[in-house]
Amino acid sequence: MGHGTRILEIRHGETASNADTRIQGQRDMPPNDTGRWQAGRVAEALAGEDIAAIYASDLVRAADTAAAISLRTGLPVIHDQGLRERRFGLFQGRTVAEIEAIHPDLVRRWKSREPDFEPEGAESLRVFYQRSVDAAQRLAAAPASDTLVLVAPRRVPACLYRAAGGVPTDAPRT
Repeated sequence: MGHGTRILEIRHGETASNADTRIQGQRDMPPNDTGRWQAGRVAEALAGEDIAAIYASDLVRAADTAAAISLRTGLPVIHDQGLRERRFGLFQGRTVAEIEAIHPDLVRRWKSREPDFEPEGAESLRVFYQRSVDAAQRLAAAPASDTLVLVAPRRVPACLYRAAGGVPTDAPRT
């Protein structure tokens, strides 16, 4: 990351798919009422921070969450596709139980965190991890990048956590 850069990684507000425990992937879902409330709360919490820039995934759930922060701070939101959720292909829009009923072998491979596993239409964990980390490094290296807000789906911060801690992509989740 950039020298002295502080990154505040914010997960987007809840969506109907989150509430239903569906894998969203890159499906473009807006925040639900709870998600809009969460966005307002995080915007309040960040009001006193000296933020240099707000970056967000271009998916509406992250963009809307970032917009709430933008309203509070007066900073524009810069959308970056590198902060998008992992593309899950045939898993998208389904619960794990639904996928397990049809493709138990695929779910087993996904849960084992095989770095190069790509269900049909999906992106591998390795590719997603590298895209997420590359995006954060690129944004942190920009001029005037003291404190950045990155608003993205939950798996992006998980990648950044692993990168910062030197945790391999195939290590079990903690």
